[in-house]
Amino acid sequence: GLSGLVSFIPTKGKLFGVEGGNYQLIGSALKQAQSTRSSECKEKGNKKNIKHVAKEVTTVIGDLETGMELFSGEESLGNYDVVILAAPLQHCGTDFFVKSHLDGAVLQPMPVSGMIDSDEADANTHQHITPSLPSSATRPYTQVTTSVVSNGNLQSSYFNLSASAVPRSIYVSEEAWQLENVFTVTHLTSDVFKVFSQTELPETTLNAMFGPNHVLEYVKLWGGKHGGATPDFNGGGESSTSTPFLLYDGAEKTTGHGFGPALFYVNSMEASVAAVEISAIGAKAVAKLCAKRLELIPPTETARGDEL
Repeated sequence: GLSGLVSFIPTKGKLFGVEGGNYQLIGSALKQAQSTRSSECKEKGNKKNIKHVAKEVTTVIGDLETGMELFSGEESLGNYDVVILAAPLQHCGTDFFVKSHLDGAVLQPMPVSGMIDSDEADANTHQHITPSLPSSATRPYTQVTTSVVSNGNLQSSYFNLSASAVPRSIYVSEEAWQLENVFTVTHLTSDVFKVFSQTELPETTLNAMFGPNHVLEYVKLWGGKHGGATPDFNGGGESSTSTPFLLYDGAEKTTGHGFGPALFYVNSMEASVAAVEISAIGAKAVAKLCAKRLELIPPTETARGDEL
């Protein structure tokens, strides 16, 4: 489906990137936010409320009275009205809890799949049990390894192809890559090939694919200890069901755009399609949801290009 086609985009044509690495997008976004605030909020002075704190958030604790408290190990990073998770839920390395309304010293797992309005639901019925997260929010991401080979001579017989009809790109089915460990093979120039595989390919496999005179120029493992590189779409369908942008709503009332601590999720759409452009769309949607929740913009405001 669509997710598969998007995953194969890197095998075709020219791509755009940020010189020095796409990770610089985060720093650039912060600088733009600071600049926009300075120009649009002059009456609040030059105080820089937008800042980057290089801390690993290990725990988030929600409280209806004090908001979301963030921790880096034992160190408290403060309380916030809104927390935005911009990393895959299953790989973020963060634990999410809420304080019990009966005893604040007792922590319970945060119901990130949704909340039940106790004024509307009977606590003694099964309706009070919050729905589970879709499988896309719990499956590990797929690890991807990029290999670039030069001086290669594609061995058509390895792929059971006719030597006179070898395509520019070869896409491998899920059943086949589980056997061969190869996702795609792309012919870049006369003797240069790019291969996507789950793990690093052994020399015997490279010889079988490109002949004994090939030269392995480059190998890059994406994901590694931090998890996989791309979502495991698991064939699409129900497996690609997205989580909501609002993972946890601490509002005392669930109607309208309530108040109370909230946890938003930028990566929600990755269950269906994964690309940096999709992350940008998710981030814009979450930013608008936060602005409406905090009454920075009217809850019914629409504008040109508004996705909500």
